[in-house]
Amino acid sequence: MRFLFLFLLSSTAFGQGTVSSTCIWSGSVADCLPASGLLLKNQRDLRLGEASANGSNYVALQAPASIASDFTLTLPSDDGDASEVLGTNGSGVLDWTFINNANVGGSAAIAYSKLNLTGSILNADVHPSAAIAGSKISPAFTAATSVNAASDVEQLVVTAHSTQTNSLLVIQSNAGGDYWEFAGDTLGTGKLYGTDGQSNMDGKLTILNESGVVSSGSNMSKWVFGNDTDVTGAYFMQFQDGSGEIGSIKASSATAVAFNTTSDARLKKDFKPYKNGLDTLMKVKVRDYAWIEDGHREIGFIAQELQDYWPQAVNGDPNGDVKKNPMGVDYGKLTPLLVAALQDLSAKNDELEKRIKILEEK
Repeated sequence: MRFLFLFLLSSTAFGQGTVSSTCIWSGSVADCLPASGLLLKNQRDLRLGEASANGSNYVALQAPASIASDFTLTLPSDDGDASEVLGTNGSGVLDWTFINNANVGGSAAIAYSKLNLTGSILNADVHPSAAIAGSKISPAFTAATSVNAASDVEQLVVTAHSTQTNSLLVIQSNAGGDYWEFAGDTLGTGKLYGTDGQSNMDGKLTILNESGVVSSGSNMSKWVFGNDTDVTGAYFMQFQDGSGEIGSIKASSATAVAFNTTSDARLKKDFKPYKNGLDTLMKVKVRDYAWIEDGHREIGFIAQELQDYWPQAVNGDPNGDVKKNPMGVDYGKLTPLLVAALQDLSAKNDELEKRIKILEEK
């Protein structure tokens, strides 16, 4: 079957070659177009009309206002697959492809303001061969962003927008409620805030191991200075309140750490000697007991009993929740009592030695 196409175009509109004002196409484009090709000057459109017989809508192809030099775009040989995009080989040859690491430049960045996310991005939305390496992404977030982290995410770096003072990363469950907020201040110091609601920051941190098997070698956390073999004087952890440091875990030598409680004379006043060390110590009860959980036996103190005589070594509320806040004993806080008792005992011994000496001289 042969088709007839009627062109009612003025040859002056093309500006190149010679085209008859009335062209009957009987199957060969060479019958109508000049050998040099068809040129539409002054950004004139090539318009493709809709299928409707009386339709007036069309799709127009138009050149840019300015072109540095002539070039040709060669279309793909097929219509591609779902989720593919049209790419070029750099020489004008177009083909269908997926976005992956190989075709994302090292300096590429996608501003969050350019994205229109109406919901979470699911695995089903990403083609199996698609991948974007973390090193290829340099986002500038200008509004709150939800990210579903995959198991293969290597690193996520959030940089503050130019109008903000902090970089923020908020991690929260789908149900809302408690969340963690990570912030980097203007001095580059990392901060971690735990909250149970945006108006009540209580600093809760839970490190949870759900493997179900915990052995003697299991490790919940590790604090490492990886590039130095002697970090004497360095802090592994500092504990502070609004007035300053109240304790720390610090490297005391190349092979040891010190667990410190603040005890600076410049922070204390009204010094008095303690004189009842031995009497108080003799009232403290040492118990042999078993734990309800596993029956394991130990020798130590009962917090409620010790609280009556040396409360500074005891923490917790005897009427509080035993699961969430059981009473505890800081055995290190008994050291002053032991030293005071030993001094009292030594003084008594000195007094007895004097009496013996007097008796022996008679």
